[in-house]
Order: sequence, then C-alpha cells, then structure tokens
Amino acid sequence: MPEDSTNHKKRKMEYECSYSEMTPAAAEERLRINFQKLLSEAIPVSQMLAEAHLGIKSTSDIESTREDAIKRTKERVWGRIVEYLNIEGYPTEASPDFKRANVNDLILYIIGPILWDFNIVMDEDDILLRRQKELISTDSKTGGYGEFVLIDKVSWTKDMLILIIESKPSLGEAIKHCSLAMKDMWDNNAEGRVYGLVTTGEDWRMLSYDGSIFELTEGFAPLFTCTTDGSMGKDRWIKDLVLVDCIIAALRRRGLT
Repeated sequence: MPEDSTNHKKRKMEYECSYSEMTPAAAEERLRINFQKLLSEAIPVSQMLAEAHLGIKSTSDIESTREDAIKRTKERVWGRIVEYLNIEGYPTEASPDFKRANVNDLILYIIGPILWDFNIVMDEDDILLRRQKELISTDSKTGGYGEFVLIDKVSWTKDMLILIIESKPSLGEAIKHCSLAMKDMWDNNAEGRVYGLVTTGEDWRMLSYDGSIFELTEGFAPLFTCTTDGSMGKDRWIKDLVLVDCIIAALRRRGLT
C-alpha cells in the first residue's frame, strides 16, 4: 500500500468524524447551537470588531500610527483584488467556471499583504499561516483540515490558534465546518477567543467563539466590479472595507480573553 494512503488512514483513525462528514444536526448537538438561530441573530460587523478590540490597550500615538499602517494595508489589498479580478474574474456561483480553488486563490491574495504588514510593518509578533492544517479535538470526536489557519508561535512547544478561514459553495456548509473547527481550536488553546471567516466568494461572514458562545456577523462583500485599471470606487472601497479590519482585529486579539 502506498505510504500516503497508509498515513491518510492513520490520520482518519485519530478522530471519529470529520467536519465535512458530520451532519448539520450532529454538528448542532456537539456545538449546542442552532445554525438557523445563529444566522437570524447575526450582528453588525462593527459590533464584533468593537468586541475584538476590548482589552487591547494602546496610547493614542501608537494607535494613530497603526491606523495609518492599516490604511496602507487596505490600499495594497485593494491592488491585489484588482489583480485577481482581472486575472480570474468575479467569483460567483452563477458562473459556469466557478471553482472553490478560485476562491482560495482570492483568499491568499488578500491574506498575503495583511500578514506581511502585520508582522513587518506594524512590528508585531510573528504570526504564521498554515494551509490545510489538520485540527483534532481534544476528545478525538471530531477533526479535519482548516483551509487557512493563522497561528501564533507562543513557544517551541505551543501554538495559539487564532483564526480559521473556510470557503465553501454553500454558506451553511462553511459555517458548520468553521464552527466545528473553531470549537476544536478553542479547546486546544484552552482559553481566550478564536475567530473564523467563511465565504462563498461573494458573501463573507465573521464568527467568534469564547468557549461558550458563538457569534456570527451579517454578510459583507469585499469585492467590487472594477474597470480594467481598477479605478472604479477605490476611495469608497478602501474607506468601507471591513475584511482587513476583521483579520487584523483577530490577529491583534491573539486568542486573549
């Protein structure tokens, strides 16, 4: 038997059910939530961002410098999205060429400059990106792979799991998968708060989990229809974009209580 097949079977035996195989009803029972209720009680993105910033203390001078850095990051992300849209087109399910891989390309386009600026320009601690990172619950009941997982290397022996980003053609499937992974992330951290982002390509939502309560935001769209040079709506887009704020808020929170 090929080695990769053997390893795959070994990994499968480490947990009882994968995120993708678990039914919505079973996921609700494990998480003790109702997905429909979670959707109906979605909060504004601004509210979650305000909650994420609680406990983060900065002087006014540091905060002003950071806001300038975030604006520059948004300009870089805007440029990367313009590149993506002109190379691959608008990622909509209505398109016959719509593929999940295209959306994952978009996510990487967006994460790249944010992570670079956060680590280098904003002079924060090192945050690492792991793609297809395996997550396993502390009780070995559930497990699976996170498409994009951002972690903080607390020490040589401990990682703090901060943020997971999942793309799925169905918003419901994305929320189910992401919520299960977030619970396992939190249990492995054993403290604080973890975040998730889910997307179908067009519709984006942010989630948070503090060990007892899940919160989900209303939908927001970081994409736009642009001209060839990407000039349409740049100033408005940079001003109103919250996706960069969501990711940076989660990184700054670093799983803290």
